[in-house]
Amino acid sequence: MSLLCLLATSVMAAEPTFTPEAQLRPRWEEDSGRDQDPGTGRVGYISQRTRLGGTLELDGVSGRVVISDVRILGSELDTRRDFDAEGLDVRIALLSLRRGPWTLEVGRHERGLHEERLLAIANWRQPGRSFDGFRGVWRDGDWTLEGRALLTREGDLVDLATTDQGVPNTQDEGLFVLTGGLDAPTSKLLPLVIFDFDGSDALVRSTAGVWSRTTRGPLSVRAEAYLQAGVRGDVALRAGMFGMRTTWSPEVSGSPVLGAAYELLSGDDDNPGRDTTFRTLYGANHKHYGNIDIAMFKTGGQADGRGLHDLQLLLRASPLDPLQLRLDLHGMWAASDGTRLAIEPDTQVRVKLAEPLSFVVGANLWLPPTARSREWMLWSMLDARF
Repeated sequence: MSLLCLLATSVMAAEPTFTPEAQLRPRWEEDSGRDQDPGTGRVGYISQRTRLGGTLELDGVSGRVVISDVRILGSELDTRRDFDAEGLDVRIALLSLRRGPWTLEVGRHERGLHEERLLAIANWRQPGRSFDGFRGVWRDGDWTLEGRALLTREGDLVDLATTDQGVPNTQDEGLFVLTGGLDAPTSKLLPLVIFDFDGSDALVRSTAGVWSRTTRGPLSVRAEAYLQAGVRGDVALRAGMFGMRTTWSPEVSGSPVLGAAYELLSGDDDNPGRDTTFRTLYGANHKHYGNIDIAMFKTGGQADGRGLHDLQLLLRASPLDPLQLRLDLHGMWAASDGTRLAIEPDTQVRVKLAEPLSFVVGANLWLPPTARSREWMLWSMLDARF
């Protein structure tokens, strides 16, 4: 009894800590249509992300809740009569337990993996991307092991108004992730296995490979390679991906960063019983394969199954303290037939107006061999994080 009283007293004596968070991110975008159809008119709109939440922590247990609203400004024709609030969503609802080297999490979270090549929160998209499920992490010094079990779509139909029983329809979609290895500040070598499934598409697939990064002084090298195998119905899946990026960041005035990268995603062949197109699962294609979102989404890559070669030159600089300049130059062609797709320059200027507030403006061009199919995109946004 005295032991129980002592434990109760110690818990009552502890005080929970609360860390609030908020984000407001309005963004204007205008583009030429981005569908390589010269007859399509220009598209322009303003979207806004609004987030509010926080983390409550006590004795190694924490709960994080973030409520988000995403909308296109002006989409509500009469705001005085709008009682639906259909844009609201709980984007993060995560319960965490930390004990020694272990961290266990359950709920909804936004966590990418290994620079978001195959698992990304899609931060450019105003809604982002949430994952529901379980995550366990073990860390001891520079060594780590992590597993995830995530459900991305529930296939059991549930009508809570009439019954509490699910109606199975085998349409579940989800994935299991296992990764771990050396995770030191200057050296990372992390093997990875992802098993994903989709009942609606009769898909069972595994993706296995390794992600690595080494930093020595101003030089940083990141390399990764993955193989995919599985089935989609009667079609066998066999595909591969390789990527390598090298950057040089000398400690001189202006904080320049020079870099080069190459990405290869295999494309499909003519075998009707086999698909050799590499799929990036839940990766951040916008982040890796051009900001205008044509490669991978409209032509090349996994959009039409032809795969992708992407040769990149990178430049970063900060000539003034609040100013950051960025240029990514992509040269892209299809992996399956060697067709030249386009040259894509992506430029970005970021100005830090205050500690929590930045203003960003960007311009993107898609320059294919055919001049009539050229595309462009302009955008600017304010990003306030508290």
